[in-house]
Amino acid sequence: TGYPGLEISFAINNQAMEDSFDSAKTRLLIGTLIIAAIATGFAIFLGRWFFVTPLQRLQEFAVALSEGADPHLEQTKRITIEIQELSDKIMEMSQRIRRREQALIESNDTLKQNQTTLVHAEKMAGLGQMTAGVAHEINNPIGFVMNNLTMLNEYHAFLKQLVQQFITLKSQLPPETIEQLSDNIQQIEQTLKQEDLDFVLSDLECITKESIEGAVRVKEITQALKGYAYSGEQVSPTDINDSIESTLKMVWNELKYHCTVEKDLAELPWVDCIGGQINQVLMNLFVNAAHAMEGRSGSVLSIKTEKLDRTVAITISDNGTGIKPEHIQHIFEPFFTTKAVGQGTGLGMSICYDIIKKHGGDIRVASVWGEGTTFVIELPCQR
Repeated sequence: TGYPGLEISFAINNQAMEDSFDSAKTRLLIGTLIIAAIATGFAIFLGRWFFVTPLQRLQEFAVALSEGADPHLEQTKRITIEIQELSDKIMEMSQRIRRREQALIESNDTLKQNQTTLVHAEKMAGLGQMTAGVAHEINNPIGFVMNNLTMLNEYHAFLKQLVQQFITLKSQLPPETIEQLSDNIQQIEQTLKQEDLDFVLSDLECITKESIEGAVRVKEITQALKGYAYSGEQVSPTDINDSIESTLKMVWNELKYHCTVEKDLAELPWVDCIGGQINQVLMNLFVNAAHAMEGRSGSVLSIKTEKLDRTVAITISDNGTGIKPEHIQHIFEPFFTTKAVGQGTGLGMSICYDIIKKHGGDIRVASVWGEGTTFVIELPCQR
């Protein structure tokens, strides 16, 4: 120390130092726990803010989407890049689901329309078979009715000649013979007074002639119905003019009240086709023309056939209401119709188009609204 004889001594109290260390450890542990608790709470808050809440919204959005609703996902900036990507994927998926759902709804509506059309087609097919059967059954009685009427016509000529000979004989009888047969002659004269003999003979001839004509017409109609129903799917040489005539007989009841039919049928070569299907096309066009001219005075349905280079052309014109410009481009589309609900399936013209195309032909339409419509059909023909 610099002072001889002076000694300085010191000692360290380890217990006090250990107590201080223990106290510092305790404070450090408590501080750490407090900081950890605060950090954990803050982390939970941030986790719910940035992760849990966005994921819950995505979950609610997915649940609503799975139940068929149309939910809306609100965008927020409180979202991570990964969750944002997940949200974008879910939104894209929801849009695809909605598009597919809309496509399914449209397909379902189309299937319902197809079902109705198929039921209608099945009814028409059954009606066609029944009509063909009825036509076949009518053919037999019509046949013997025509035979009987023909024989009646021959008998009428015979009886007319015989009655005239009797009248001539009566006028040439001598007076004494007339006196002897006075009772019989008186009865004959009494009978002749009941009807005018000349009128009866003339009217009987007219009645027989009209009955034969009616029976012939019924037979032609039944034959046309049989040909239409039993056409099958076989291609065979067909006379288009005969098809037009037979189809007109079938739809005459639709035409006679609405229009006058004018025909200009040229001599044509045979056409290889399915006759019943061509008849179906013609029937659709004739009936549509009749409906378009309904209630219009001076209506005329014009039918013309001609031979072109390698085709046979059929031109069907009417002076009816025509087709609106915005409708004419859809006229051959399936299920398109301008008729009221329940009055048309919208398949008639589409079927006509398919039939003509299947035969290698072409069908065109030109129309002026308020003035009329013209359809032109071309079918390949034999040289």
